[in-house]
Amino acid sequence: MEDRPDPAPQSDAEGGRIVAELPCRDCRYTLIGCSIADRCPECGLPVEASLHASIDLETIDGSALPNPRLVSAAAGLLAIATLIWAFGSTLFWVSDTATMFDFSTPFPRTAPWFVTVFSLAWLVAAMLLFRQARTGWPGMASGMAVAAIFLGGTAAILVTVITPSVPDPVAMILRSIVMVLLVLGLCDVMDRAGRRALAYRQAGTAIQTRTPLVLAIAVEMLASPMGDSEIARILGLTASALVLIGTIYLVANSFWATLPLLREKHRYRDLVSSRMQPKRD
Repeated sequence: MEDRPDPAPQSDAEGGRIVAELPCRDCRYTLIGCSIADRCPECGLPVEASLHASIDLETIDGSALPNPRLVSAAAGLLAIATLIWAFGSTLFWVSDTATMFDFSTPFPRTAPWFVTVFSLAWLVAAMLLFRQARTGWPGMASGMAVAAIFLGGTAAILVTVITPSVPDPVAMILRSIVMVLLVLGLCDVMDRAGRRALAYRQAGTAIQTRTPLVLAIAVEMLASPMGDSEIARILGLTASALVLIGTIYLVANSFWATLPLLREKHRYRDLVSSRMQPKRD
């Protein structure tokens, strides 16, 4: 999707009033009846700021996605599947590091594999939903992102099948490859979907974790084949924990990026009663 200049709705003090159950972005006070030139009666935040947080830029002129909630659900499910996969990798590192230091692992030896199977089920469901969402909005992801997501899913199936029969370092490297593919594809999806919301764009598209996440996964991958090195085990476990924290952020970010698509009313004309229509440059 091409970048577009932010819309500049023209405030109309007489007719520009909120006509739907629009909550204040900060305090959740219901702003129905307020002019878009006013401030929230509770916290003082400009009403227009809350309006922007709820507007889908593509529908500000009335043209909407065929099924915006499907797009939102696909992005959210893909993020959750990535999170569960990252959690399985962290379990591997915890078990492996505990064994090296002669500690009793807090998880059964088979726990990482069961988590992998569970995450794979989520991932397959996410890919099916993602494919269906793209039939309605082909611009949901770039060609590179689509390839990364489906290569990641294919690699995840392979890793799940061979994990019980390969050495742990090999399994960890393969899991890191899956994570890199999923993170790159997911960030592209959220970047494109998030640009539909003005608040998301004003926050710098909120994809601050893409580069740190990939770097942490790279560290995790490099630490995997270093054998019995205690430093490598600790470094890998730390990197894996950071990846897990980063994917938790990505899940929250995916819901924020697509929040306007989940709302029943997310068009300007649905939220504001005004004689003047918003204009684009």
